[in-house]
Amino acid sequence: MQVTLKSKNHDWTFAAHGGESLLQAAMRAGLHVPYECATGTCGSCRVDLIAGELQDAWPEAPGRGDDPNARLMCQCKAVSDCEISAKGYVYSTDHLPVAADRVSGRITDLRQLTPDVIEFTVTPDTPLRYLAGQFVTLEHADVKGPRGYSMTRHAPDGSSLSFVIKRLPGGGWSEWIFAKGDALLGSVLQIVGPFGRATFSPDLGMNIACIAGGSGVAGMRAIIERGVEDGYFMQYRGALFFGVRTPKDAFWLEELDALSGKGGNKLSITIAYSNEGVDPAQQERFPNLGFAEGFVHEIAAAGLKGRFNNLRAYLAGPPPAVDAAQRMLLVEGKMSPANIRYDKFS
Repeated sequence: MQVTLKSKNHDWTFAAHGGESLLQAAMRAGLHVPYECATGTCGSCRVDLIAGELQDAWPEAPGRGDDPNARLMCQCKAVSDCEISAKGYVYSTDHLPVAADRVSGRITDLRQLTPDVIEFTVTPDTPLRYLAGQFVTLEHADVKGPRGYSMTRHAPDGSSLSFVIKRLPGGGWSEWIFAKGDALLGSVLQIVGPFGRATFSPDLGMNIACIAGGSGVAGMRAIIERGVEDGYFMQYRGALFFGVRTPKDAFWLEELDALSGKGGNKLSITIAYSNEGVDPAQQERFPNLGFAEGFVHEIAAAGLKGRFNNLRAYLAGPPPAVDAAQRMLLVEGKMSPANIRYDKFS
């Protein structure tokens, strides 16, 4: 099917194949369209349907709003030639090295990291390449609506995808995974992606700082791991600030301690506890990590003081944590918004 997308600056035409969303089709065509969550919740990819017919996978999606003509590119598939209109600007891009795709995959491993956090691995039937910091959306018939998850590791061949999920009361995906646990091993999921522009490549040539709250550390770990693999922190500074409520909520301490050790003196990883003080036993057990009491954006502000120049910042976590970190970087660090990267899909 042929899709015409009208935007403020240009009219674009691209092909949409059966089974792919308008968002996937536009990205595959090299269009830099507005989007954030890719799951129907944020509304960033909202367009108006002018002509033609679309199949809407989630008509009640909160991001769609009340306008009867509104549609979400991430939720709609073309069933005929159609014309849609975006309210913002759409540009073509020469830098989309990994195109979004839809593949099936099986849950092949689950591991409980804390009482409220599970790490699970999905093996796709077809390898799904992605960049450090990107995310995919997962779909299953037993759970209403897709959900976005960042890949936790840097795996260039895309043969294995690992994610973390936090227990969230009323959250369809978290309740499903926590209730069923190991019974989900072998379950088939639909994987759509990769998505996300908060990506890292070692040709960046800047110092980097990752500020993450809770399970938002998933994509941040992949970014730091990518840098360590290439020896990036031999030349450039790197910092990861990982915030949770209490020492009992922290996870991956052993893995992060090992990463910090491999990264060298220019890489620092700090765990911030907002509701309790630092556990001396953790400090002793994980000597390559720093520990501090306070909100993660406050700890990051202190750790980055005097180091905001030539810095690319990556943010992830609950929206309030991301917003607080962004304000800190803009106000205290006087950073350019162009050097602050995040994907709001929580």
